[in-house]
Amino acid sequence: MSGDVSAQTNLPVRAPASGRERRSRGKPDLPPKTRRTPPQWNYVGYRETPEVVDGVVRLIRAVGKRIATEDPEALELLRCLEAEISVAWRVAVAGQRRAGFSDREIADALAVTRPAVTQRWPRAAEEPLGDPERDAESDGDRHHFDREGAR
Repeated sequence: MSGDVSAQTNLPVRAPASGRERRSRGKPDLPPKTRRTPPQWNYVGYRETPEVVDGVVRLIRAVGKRIATEDPEALELLRCLEAEISVAWRVAVAGQRRAGFSDREIADALAVTRPAVTQRWPRAAEEPLGDPERDAESDGDRHHFDREGAR
């Protein structure tokens, strides 16, 4: 038995109608194909900021538990994490200011006073933000720690 339907039914094979032929035969046009993007929660490559923070918090806690069972020299790793958090604060506050938020608005979000924001993250210390992709690649080994304590 052949897979060809026209051979089985003795009906002529007809090519599919183009849009023009479809309209001329009185049949309604099919709706245009639209490109659908998947919802964000199904897109594996995208994470909301709170989800990323939750993951980082879990990692930091795990690092603390691991370091708790190691030699005291491993505490330097926590100091490196602390330094990176400090950099993240400076970048975040500088970015908020560039986006137009005032020190008062930043202070309100952090439940501190405006002078506290100004003192902790002075405007003179702000550096222009670079390329995040390049910075992530170049800074990845900045705080590499080996057993002899050398970086």
